Amino acid sequence: MSELSVRRPWYALQSRLLLVLLLLGWTAVIWWVLIGDGLRPPGWIPWRRWLVNLGHAPLFGLEAVLIGLTLRPGEIGRHRKTLVLSAVIAVLYGGCVEYWQGMVGRQPSVGDLVTDSVGAFGVPWALSTGAVWGPRTWWVVLVAGVSAACTTFLF
Repeated sequence: MSELSVRRPWYALQSRLLLVLLLLGWTAVIWWVLIGDGLRPPGWIPWRRWLVNLGHAPLFGLEAVLIGLTLRPGEIGRHRKTLVLSAVIAVLYGGCVEYWQGMVGRQPSVGDLVTDSVGAFGVPWALSTGAVWGPRTWWVVLVAGVSAACTTFLF
């Protein structure tokens, strides 16, 4: 069987240049959304603040996935060290974002950093099975929702 006839998983991007460009672009999107004049849900949406806090998890989850894929193109799910390293780098970036929010007059939040961490560690872990939706994904959604609720309603 030729290599071309073997179906690769969806995350098997092999071009490191493309992955670096995607990572840089996504990092800029996070900065724009959380520091600049990014997206905000309309005021009529109930629990708007909770949705904004919940949004931290997928933002930093995808950041960690892109970091992991950039470190090991096509192999993020096979190497636990890569998963952990990419999550740690994404959480450090989340800490920088929270710090800068304080510098531009917005309120930095430890709760947001916790939700960033849930996404950064949870999303690559959930996707490491090769499935986009599965039991792991639901666990990450649940934990992120609870973290966002604690940030919104308790702090």
